[in-house]
Amino acid sequence: MRVQSGLSAEMVLKRRVAVFGLGFLALSTLALLTLWLQRKPIAKDYLDGFLSKKGVSAQYDLVAIGTKRQRLENIVLGDPANPDLTADWAEVDVALLSGGTVRAVRAGGVRIKGRLIDGILDLGSVSKLLPQSDGSPFALPDIDVSLDSAGLALDTGKGALAIGLAGQGNLSDGFAGQIVAKSASIGDPAC
Repeated sequence: MRVQSGLSAEMVLKRRVAVFGLGFLALSTLALLTLWLQRKPIAKDYLDGFLSKKGVSAQYDLVAIGTKRQRLENIVLGDPANPDLTADWAEVDVALLSGGTVRAVRAGGVRIKGRLIDGILDLGSVSKLLPQSDGSPFALPDIDVSLDSAGLALDTGKGALAIGLAGQGNLSDGFAGQIVAKSASIGDPAC
């Protein structure tokens, strides 16, 4: 190694390592900054792809994307003229270190339409997003949920049923809320 201006070979090597380290740090920072600035388009593309794979038509405004929380507004699932689900807003908390596990969901102004056919609940597009049964007994997921003004309009085949729900807590242990159910006429002529 050639020594310049009285610098030792060791000193020249240290400077080169320092310059390389600073360059690497600058490029890494630039790459992270670029990803951060592009997080909304990246998240929207991912969500659109996920919904498309499930065969679900959706419209929404992706309002905020953070490291742990995402917020969507003006959510419509299904045919926009007769949607299966609408929501004014929804926030999802994700644990990134756990592989992107959903930890909490908060939502307001949720309206779902469904049908009860031969004892089977059909929520249209929403049903396509639910996990498939693996044969094990039904259990609610270990997730914190907060619902503000949620409603389900259910066609039972024997009359319409409207259900309203508001509450919060862990679905598998500790959800507390209020539920209201009403029907103008529900009945079975065989009863």
